[in-house]
Amino acid sequence: MSHNGEAGTNAAENTKGFFNKFTTGTEDLRKNINSFADDLLNSKGTHSNTADASRDPATTAGTGSHTGNTTSGLGSSTGGTTASNNFQTGTTRTEPQAGDFSSDAQVAGGKISEGLSKAGAKLDERRS
Repeated sequence: MSHNGEAGTNAAENTKGFFNKFTTGTEDLRKNINSFADDLLNSKGTHSNTADASRDPATTAGTGSHTGNTTSGLGSSTGGTTASNNFQTGTTRTEPQAGDFSSDAQVAGGKISEGLSKAGAKLDERRS
């Protein structure tokens, strides 16, 4: 029994029950997000990078090229050709113009929307 008596014990049990339900819902969401990420990773695209493998790719752009792989984040915009190339060489990056999204980016956006809809449906299903 709690040092706070029966009321303290009841409060502790109720809190524990809340977190058990919270954990279950969070676990379902995590599984949906992981499944969605797997779908994105298995999507088609090309990636070529000639950067030295010993360098950290998060901080070093290298001399690679990125085409069609919208999940890479680095230089994935193919709309404004200089936006992608300049980012790789470290020169000033120009922003892509409206409507400059590649078909791969549009497909990835559709998959993101679909994945979020599935996750939302799972949460709604869990609530009912």
